[in-house]
Amino acid sequence: MTHYTAFAASESLRCLNESFVAELATSPSRSLAPDIVRLLELFSDECMDAYFLSPVEMIDLNPMGKKIVLGGVSAIKKTIKLALRKVLGKVPNSELVPLADYIDSMLLKPEEGGDLPTYIAVALPDELYQRIVDVVKRGRDTEPHLVAKEFSIALCELVDVAIESYFERPIEMMKLGYLSEKIARLANDTVSSGAKTVIKKVTKTMRNKELLAFFWFAESIIVDGPAKKSASAA
Repeated sequence: MTHYTAFAASESLRCLNESFVAELATSPSRSLAPDIVRLLELFSDECMDAYFLSPVEMIDLNPMGKKIVLGGVSAIKKTIKLALRKVLGKVPNSELVPLADYIDSMLLKPEEGGDLPTYIAVALPDELYQRIVDVVKRGRDTEPHLVAKEFSIALCELVDVAIESYFERPIEMMKLGYLSEKIARLANDTVSSGAKTVIKKVTKTMRNKELLAFFWFAESIIVDGPAKKSASAA
């Protein structure tokens, strides 16, 4: 069975993606670069909110932890949006097709008639999935703080998996000029290091009760696959 790290896409994100894909197919003469920027800005906002801001409320994180997360997320969002506008602002439609197909392939859609949401999903390596499961179990069976560092390391590796899918692969499939690619890769490195810094710092501030809630959150962003990938991923 394939396991994914995933978050539920909002209706706005799902509809914006469908609209962009349709426009790309039917309106080749109108520049759709601003549309892909809006789509990816919403995508990145929802990604950061799902992985970082949601657990702040869910866990009832302590004030120091909240400050670390909110400051880190704000900086990461600004970096992403600035890079998107600089890199994609004037990209021709023909070069957006592979990116649009790739974004659509990341949709993990529910079985027809099911009540699950549409997820934005990235497949997890089996070894990493098992390591997260094992460290969470040991943390619950003993004292959560005893596995805090190991848990933090596993989540940072999960960030690596997500960053590769959300940033590195799209960069590779775009025909960017030297300067645009340099901006994109610098933003990618900034997002990766920023996300990992937030995770490492915030886990150090957590009490056992908060870590137990964080374990539950980690499980909530890992989904199994009775749902199926969209057709373009096949």
